[in-house]
Amino acid sequence: MTATILFEDAEGVITGLERHGDRTDLPLIVAIHGGGCHAGYFDVPGQSLLARAQAQGHSIVALNRPGYGASTPLTEGSETLSANAARLDQAVAAIWGARKDKTAGIFLVGHSIGGAITTIIAARPRNWSLVGIAISGVLAKLSPGAAAAWSSLPRIGWMDVHAESRDMLAYGSAGSFSPDVALLAQEANARSAFGEGYDIAFEWPREFSRFTAQVDVPVHMRQAARDALWVVDDAELDRFKRSFTQSPLIDAAIIPEVGHCIDHHYAGLDLHNQQLAFARRTVA
Repeated sequence: MTATILFEDAEGVITGLERHGDRTDLPLIVAIHGGGCHAGYFDVPGQSLLARAQAQGHSIVALNRPGYGASTPLTEGSETLSANAARLDQAVAAIWGARKDKTAGIFLVGHSIGGAITTIIAARPRNWSLVGIAISGVLAKLSPGAAAAWSSLPRIGWMDVHAESRDMLAYGSAGSFSPDVALLAQEANARSAFGEGYDIAFEWPREFSRFTAQVDVPVHMRQAARDALWVVDDAELDRFKRSFTQSPLIDAAIIPEVGHCIDHHYAGLDLHNQQLAFARRTVA
């Protein structure tokens, strides 16, 4: 059963969803969503990372980033990836402080903008135990169409994304996902901050290696072959992978036929199993 969770900080609260597993020898999973959706992205019926993690013995928390769900937003105009990372780092530290005796460490899972934020958190100095990260839906070169779209938008405020427009970006080939799951996933839709969109579109491609080079834990990465937001091919995956120069272990691959939101495709179940297996591998 999924429950809600709340952490207080100097700027307000960070909220989220959680499920408790029955194994204390496994990493606790902390999941960070992307833009245009809240923490429910990881708890879509039939494609729930929360349910699958719990079934395999893991405790898991999916955080609402600042401004999403009931989490206190960042100051208007400061919705950058690094500012998100700083706020969420505090929440993860609070989770670790409360549960460090009941887990083998923290394993971060991030999708899309959440994948970039996960990477930045992993690059920061920390006072909690990070055993590894898994990222999807984020690379280093935005597709020309996505870059053109973002360049025409303002940098301050929030935007509502129509469900049909979002689904065009989220999904891959016909037959690679269930229309019923796509409909259920719309329950996790949320407005998105212009600032973080600009940051991922134009600052991240210039600065990503400054963060990836500081990540010193194992990295699992999966990218969607039909992702409309990023240039996805073997060369780009290899370039991104090689930028994690301090990581002791990298498992990277492209998943065929799927779109940006891999989690909500049929392949999402395999993705979740692979992410959780990788998390366990980090503490084996």
